Amino acid sequence: MTRIWIDARMYGSAFTGIGKHVACLIAELATKVTPEDGMTFVIFCEHRNVEPIRNLSPIFEVIGVNIPHYSLREQLIFPYVLGRARLDLMHFPHFNAPILYRGNIVVTIHDLILTFYPGKSAVSGFKEFAYKTTLGSVVNKAKRIIAVSKHTKKDLIELMGIDEEKITVVYNGVDEVFFEKQSPEKIKETAKKIGIPGKYLLYLGLHREHKNLGRLVRAFGEMVSRGYPGTLVLGGKEDPRTNEAREAVRELGLKNRVIFPGHMDFSDVLPLIQGAEIYVMPSLYEGFGLPILEAMASGVPVAASKTTSLPEVGGKAVQYFHPLRVDVMARAMEEIVKSKRIQAEMIRLGYEQVKKFSWGKMADETLATYREVLGKK
Repeated sequence: MTRIWIDARMYGSAFTGIGKHVACLIAELATKVTPEDGMTFVIFCEHRNVEPIRNLSPIFEVIGVNIPHYSLREQLIFPYVLGRARLDLMHFPHFNAPILYRGNIVVTIHDLILTFYPGKSAVSGFKEFAYKTTLGSVVNKAKRIIAVSKHTKKDLIELMGIDEEKITVVYNGVDEVFFEKQSPEKIKETAKKIGIPGKYLLYLGLHREHKNLGRLVRAFGEMVSRGYPGTLVLGGKEDPRTNEAREAVRELGLKNRVIFPGHMDFSDVLPLIQGAEIYVMPSLYEGFGLPILEAMASGVPVAASKTTSLPEVGGKAVQYFHPLRVDVMARAMEEIVKSKRIQAEMIRLGYEQVKKFSWGKMADETLATYREVLGKK
């Protein structure tokens, strides 16, 4: 029996895109692999996730641990735990692998954001060193690297000198729940709960430097100055070290036109997306850009930066803009809100584009990577 370990300490939505990736991979593996396939998956996760994961499949052996990610225990205790196990392959779905571990490794690299945007904290220098050391160790030791986009693969080759033959591109998917239409009543109820008075543009996600939210607020300000009657909603957890958006709101006097609802329950996210005029992703860098697929599946036009992986994921369905040009960003969004014809065409193209991505396909290609490394092609 082949034993494949998966590091699922980031399992769940608490870790945003990576947590969702891990949860969807495990859920799909539970439906695709049976005991007759000769594989056992040992899932290494937080104690609170042991029972939910164990209940997914009889091929899952689930181990709960108290080893936080990005911690000293991760580097000192984790390799000891793995060394004692009888495993044939270890899959780290993020770069944070113990440097001392020497077994067979497959690693998924989602992005190299910290290479370009290491952060602004007082300890960012140490974090940058730890990040580069850990990332360099795992990508060089790995038997196979899974990159979530061609752009991430390109970064690994150009910035880290990784042999392209070692890298497999496996795209993320989109949850089927985003295709489920919310009732007009639920959409109105959610907007009222959040305090949205009418039409709105929407961003959901982290508030960090590379998300470029300060320029988004300024582009929205240009739209307001030319008569746009709606609101800008910037959802997601704010980072006190990155307050460009709130600074722009204060500077432009947009306090009553920009809403910061913070982290929201998922039950509010679906109607909030489906009620938006546009979903906007103004990022300076993205390894994949999952939210634009979720917006497309929800039947919402998407405006996004023409940079890094976003054109690769969005295809012809997105209205692109230069992320550093506030005026261009504003005009791109105005073009959408002023034309029902453009909106309808973008929604149609969005539904077509999102069909190219699924978590099932992601799991199939990940399984194929396991078998390749194990010599079971």
